[in-house]
Amino acid sequence: MKMKISLLFLWVGTLISVTYSQDRTAKLAEIGFSVTQNIVPVLIGKKDNQLIRIQIPVNTNTNKILSSVTIQLIGTTDLKDVQSLKLYYTGSSAAFATKNVFAVAQPASGLIEMKGSQVLPRGNHYLWLSVELNAKADLQHVVDAVVTSIVLDNQIITSFADFAKGTQRIGIALRNAGDDKVASYRIPGLATTNNGTLLAVYDIRYNSGVDLQEDIDVGMNRSTNGGQTWEPMKIIMDAGTYGGKPKEQNGIGDPSILVDTKTGDTWVAALWLHGYPKQRAWNASQ
Repeated sequence: MKMKISLLFLWVGTLISVTYSQDRTAKLAEIGFSVTQNIVPVLIGKKDNQLIRIQIPVNTNTNKILSSVTIQLIGTTDLKDVQSLKLYYTGSSAAFATKNVFAVAQPASGLIEMKGSQVLPRGNHYLWLSVELNAKADLQHVVDAVVTSIVLDNQIITSFADFAKGTQRIGIALRNAGDDKVASYRIPGLATTNNGTLLAVYDIRYNSGVDLQEDIDVGMNRSTNGGQTWEPMKIIMDAGTYGGKPKEQNGIGDPSILVDTKTGDTWVAALWLHGYPKQRAWNASQ
């Protein structure tokens, strides 16, 4: 077997592989309204994927009422890829959060009005549009969205500046934190065999997201159809309780994967740390 390198977006725990990142912002001068889109993959198997962030400043002491945000999925390859859209209100925090739901919608068309009721006192206010994809969404497709209007105090605001071009590719959430009761999956590696099989390796961090020394094994998933579906996880490196030490002192992690293009052999190299309780690798190995 021979090997070629293939690009695929993988989500393992809190780590994401992306090819580029870009912000794009459109502003309404009258009220300082802005929309920002971070260009990162949207992932099958992940309930909330960030599409756009909306900022609405209120510069008066009189509360305003936000009652509607209209979204257009312009640039999205196929609406059938989208299972649902959620609009979250995060208050004065610009960070993404899912506690307060403003509206939920299942797109029947490319133009979706998301209705709710949110009091906006003086200050900056943020909303996040999130997407959940269908399990059979095509990895060759993209998802994109723009804000076409909002309704604030029964006033429709539609004068939006043009967005720069930018779409978000579809990927696979291969491993999520909590899958199989594992705290975190990290440090992904990916290779393609000459017959097109994709091999993904990563840390299985059972107890937390911390590095070695800890109870960590190396896992692998395999796909024979270009990453659209994956076989169940296999543990390919596990030192167990070697040397009479507990698993927390026999962790193996930080894997790298290589397919020998001449012999067809697949190699996975990883770091094994043995017998250094409650220490991190960079200290214990010195």
